[in-house]
Amino acid sequence: MNLTDDEILKFQRGTPVDFEGVCLVYPMKIGEIIDNGYSNFEKYLSILMTEKPVATDTQEPELKQLLD
Repeated sequence: MNLTDDEILKFQRGTPVDFEGVCLVYPMKIGEIIDNGYSNFEKYLSILMTEKPVATDTQEPELKQLLD
């Protein structure tokens, strides 16, 4: 998921963002980020932004089957 300018503005305002029709994501407040630690906050963001790799013909058959 790539964040658009609209989504970034919603996060900055504190408005929840619809996460691909699955759920609403509520942004953390600065105090919550400080309390949980910035490194944990970055980990959570990276988990949310992770995308499934695309299967290609150059991959080994087992890996391609798993990705499909």
